[in-house]
Amino acid sequence: MRYIIPCSILLLLASCNAARYATAGHSEQRDSISVEVRTQIIQRIDTAYVEIPLIQQSVTTHDTTSVLDNEYAVSRASILADGQLLHELETKPQTQAVAVTANDITRDSIIYREHTVYIETPPVEVEKPLSAFVRMQIRGFWILLLLCGLYIYIKIKKKRLFPFK
Repeated sequence: MRYIIPCSILLLLASCNAARYATAGHSEQRDSISVEVRTQIIQRIDTAYVEIPLIQQSVTTHDTTSVLDNEYAVSRASILADGQLLHELETKPQTQAVAVTANDITRDSIIYREHTVYIETPPVEVEKPLSAFVRMQIRGFWILLLLCGLYIYIKIKKKRLFPFK
């Protein structure tokens, strides 16, 4: 018991503080899950159909031939010499489809697992070297630990060698 207090005081005096290590040029950061969302807008041209309005026309004539004409078609009707009715309908060449731009939006999410990022950091300059007292504390701790261990070892050996003193 009489050696515990002096050994404890010596250990406290010879102890050192926590060390802080500077990074050596680069560091590594790991992320186990990363989600990337991609949105892609594709413009495509689609065809829209235009409804043609209903047009009604009629003509009454005393002749044997009748012609109706509008912006979409031409109609001719006539009575032949043998008394038969001939009716011809002819559409005009035209394009009624209208081009319309349609947007297709595609959203895609990609999940990356175990994503590693390497970060290049510049070397860190130390403000000042360790003082002599701090160096002595660092070295003294290990020397004192060795001496205490040796002292305890010797005490245990003496008790075993001479148990009846």
